[in-house]
Amino acid sequence: MSKIYLLKREEAARGGWDTFDSLVVVADSEDEARLIHPEESWCYSSRADLWEDNSYTWVNTPEEVIVAEVGEANDNQEAGTIVCASFNAG
Repeated sequence: MSKIYLLKREEAARGGWDTFDSLVVVADSEDEARLIHPEESWCYSSRADLWEDNSYTWVNTPEEVIVAEVGEANDNQEAGTIVCASFNAG
């Protein structure tokens, strides 16, 4: 069964205006959760394109993401889904 994870930046200070600071996702594992990019919630690029773009809205690499399991998904929550993302618009 999928789980719910909180993803955060390794260093909150690297953020700022027009950046994501955290998101909640549904994934089958911590490693899978770490690969979900917050721009997937409003962008049509492929996952690989988002990491290669380095647009500075999130982190530079998945290894910089802090992942914490916060619960279990229900049968209606599909792995790979972004439940909520926190974006600091400026």
